[in-house]
Amino acid sequence: MRCLLTTMWLILILSGCATMTETFEDRSHCGVSRVYCGTRVDAMVIAAATDESAGVIRAFWPIALVDLPLSLVADTLLLPYTTFMDTGVKKKTAQE
Repeated sequence: MRCLLTTMWLILILSGCATMTETFEDRSHCGVSRVYCGTRVDAMVIAAATDESAGVIRAFWPIALVDLPLSLVADTLLLPYTTFMDTGVKKKTAQE
């Protein structure tokens, strides 16, 4: 029972990890648009794990698979924020 609770606690702590890091970090792996970026990063990790030359990333696909639906929910909740931030970034780059 204790192992089950510890596992559930770890899943909850790690959930939305890709969304949080991609939305609030300065360097995003998704390019300019951060809309659903955490979900896209999870999908990229899962897709990259199927490549023969994936190397270490093969160890992370189970975490990305667990994180994918949670990131989808978190990205949906953060959609107004990311859309607002994207429009500000696009206006700023268009002016330069």
